[in-house]
Amino acid sequence: MAAQVAAVEGARRRRGAQKRRVFEDPLQLFNNKNDLQTQAGRVNELDHILKARVQQGFFSLDGISRTQLKKELRVEELMVHVQNRMYRTERYLRFFSVLTFFIVFIIALYLQRNPSTAFSVESSFQQALLTSLPKGEEGSQFISSE
Repeated sequence: MAAQVAAVEGARRRRGAQKRRVFEDPLQLFNNKNDLQTQAGRVNELDHILKARVQQGFFSLDGISRTQLKKELRVEELMVHVQNRMYRTERYLRFFSVLTFFIVFIIALYLQRNPSTAFSVESSFQQALLTSLPKGEEGSQFISSE
């Protein structure tokens, strides 16, 4: 195995290829890819974000008592619990809305079993739709039901 690795390294050297770098400094890569103005802008943005977080109380450089920390953790857990309940409620509401739509759709299909009732259901739907549209004047895109 060592002979194979040595053969590969020798072939790379003969071709003029540089040795593969195992570790490259991330800061050096950042400096190579970005100019000074971009770096300064990003550092300023990070500074503003950190200052805003400190002012909002997300973290503090000062010491926090254990009781205060426990209270905040309890409040955060309650907030997560409430958000989960709200999400679940919204999902149930959407599910029952879709279920109601399909029930009304199935009832409409059931009412249209024979052609005469299908025509009456469709004509009543069209009349309701046309009366709900605003009456247009001449040249309007809405057609009056009269």
